[in-house]
Amino acid sequence: MFRVVPTGATRLADLLSGQADLIFQASPDDVPQIESHGLRVFPSTTERIAMVVLNALDGATKNKDVREAIALAIDRQAIDQSLYGGREPLTNVVLMPQHFGYSTVPPYPHDPAKAKQLVASAGTSGSLELQWPASTSFPSNVMQAIQSQLQDVGITARIQTLDGATFLKTWQRPDRQWGNLAYFQWSCACLDADGVLNPVFHSGSIWSSYANPEVDKLLDEAGSSLNPAVRRADYARINRILHDDYAVVPLWPIVRFYGGATRVAFTPRSDEMFYVFDGVKLSQ
Repeated sequence: MFRVVPTGATRLADLLSGQADLIFQASPDDVPQIESHGLRVFPSTTERIAMVVLNALDGATKNKDVREAIALAIDRQAIDQSLYGGREPLTNVVLMPQHFGYSTVPPYPHDPAKAKQLVASAGTSGSLELQWPASTSFPSNVMQAIQSQLQDVGITARIQTLDGATFLKTWQRPDRQWGNLAYFQWSCACLDADGVLNPVFHSGSIWSSYANPEVDKLLDEAGSSLNPAVRRADYARINRILHDDYAVVPLWPIVRFYGGATRVAFTPRSDEMFYVFDGVKLSQ
């Protein structure tokens, strides 16, 4: 029997009391409690990538120095450790290794001193105010942690909280005047770079706040080619351009946690799909 239980605390209570054999979307904070009751935790690194997208087409973030300052101000490892206990695997591109087209680039260093210099060089007298539309669908604690780190280097990010539908509508403004930065998660469930890079960074996409003719050309070629070697080379080049242009600050693939009774054997999927007969087994 399946039950829809919207509240996380209720789901956890059902598992701990034995009323549920398996619960979805346990929070990282639930993990120690589940384990302390001798129950099972099933973590799954999904292909849903968390990122801070920077608007390179409007406002202060059109300036590459400002985008670089944001990238250098964000300490991803500190946020992961303090909020998730270090459970989120950091990524330097907006893909995970399982994606076709994944390639490596160096991580942005955490360098608040240089970030302050860049803010000053952008003609802002050592301070800068940015607009940050934020969806209630995404974790406010992560956004507040990033906001604090930006404040430390002279960047005041004004978070405007919006419901999910309004946030998406705002993001899709044709004039791209939606704000300067935003926390976002993207998933295509296809495990192919085209499903992430094309909608988020092609200048013709309603989701994109970035325009680069070379990136557009490479995305078009990779999306239409049947040659795996050509596609890999194209995506590697795109990943490097986005990195060097500070178009986005990749954070981590989202880790989902499932809690289960001791008699449950469960193999979660990276695409977050759930197949009862393939994925779950019960022992007596």
